[in-house]
Amino acid sequence: MKARDLLAGFLAASPLAAQGAQAIQVREGDLLGPVAHAVDPALRESPALRQCDFRTPVVGYLSGGGIVTYVIRPDGRADTATVKVVAADSVSPEGLRSVAVRLLGRCHFRPARTERGKVPALVQQRLLLASRGLQKQVLPPESLPARDPLDPSPVAVYDLTAPALEEVPAPIRCSVPYVATGTVTVSFVVGPNGRAEPNSADALRADPAVLARYAFRLAESCRFTPGRVRGEPVRVRLVQTFTLYRD
Repeated sequence: MKARDLLAGFLAASPLAAQGAQAIQVREGDLLGPVAHAVDPALRESPALRQCDFRTPVVGYLSGGGIVTYVIRPDGRADTATVKVVAADSVSPEGLRSVAVRLLGRCHFRPARTERGKVPALVQQRLLLASRGLQKQVLPPESLPARDPLDPSPVAVYDLTAPALEEVPAPIRCSVPYVATGTVTVSFVVGPNGRAEPNSADALRADPAVLARYAFRLAESCRFTPGRVRGEPVRVRLVQTFTLYRD
């Protein structure tokens, strides 16, 4: 199942306003839009996006948005230490900043220029993220000893429906081993490192029944972006169905 993260973005030199800002809508892999033309008379060339490397996902499934500011250095890289959240909607400021830092760290920009040459540029960007990914399957209470604490905890296990869970794990890759032909649905915990935790896998349904014994082996074959609460990785219980067949 693939993410469909949509982002409408516009960037502008600050503190002056921008004109001709262009809102765009793109898919995951091209998440950051072009920089709007700045009105600062000192600028001879405004910053612009060159490319981003999202071959390996760095953000899970989430919905929310807001406005962030950051500095594009003369070398064309975003200075992620300068990322600040101006406003956040449906996601915590910490969570939005964490997303922005991870995305910007994968991007390269054309730097701003004045008559003196390349210069740092403080830009502002609106991020709107609306993901469609893993379905939020609610497990029976007896099979899910989850809780929803106020603060991220290394002990707590979050259900996908937990209100505090802002970022849901997204699959990076799977190398599912062939053990038999059939279908098995597995419940397991994805740890902060993005891997299935030992002794956490349970086969909810298996056809044929022999596949149930391979529940953890199937779960551990996948790597995920970790779930996050306020930008901090947490433990999340997922339910995933594996369909196995011989090529």
